[in-house]
Amino acid sequence: QRQQAVVKNLYGGAIDGLLSIWRSHGFFNGLQRGYWSGMATYGPFSAIYFMMYEWFKTVCIKREIRSGRAVLDRQRLLAPGEAEMLLHSGHFIVGGFLAGTVAAVATAPIDLVKTRMQVFDGCGYD
Repeated sequence: QRQQAVVKNLYGGAIDGLLSIWRSHGFFNGLQRGYWSGMATYGPFSAIYFMMYEWFKTVCIKREIRSGRAVLDRQRLLAPGEAEMLLHSGHFIVGGFLAGTVAAVATAPIDLVKTRMQVFDGCGYD
């Protein structure tokens, strides 16, 4: 036996939904509910993501140089874009995955609060 949620259509469309929410709750309490908590989630997520991504690339570049797979003249410094040429596409894919995972785990509590603020209807939330 399959169980389905019954959802009734509250609005006649997107415009009707926006106007109805605006009329009943106003701009800030209706349409902007949870906006600032959303910004409090996305800012730290982006900062953590890019910090971890760059850290992972730096670690991989150092390992490539130390392992001897990268043939470099030890007397000169690498140009900014030259160091990243030591990495392969797999490094970037894994780095993005790990950075996204760390950022998502770190910001999950803030994201939960944001989501609850956005869906809270003011009628007693369980």
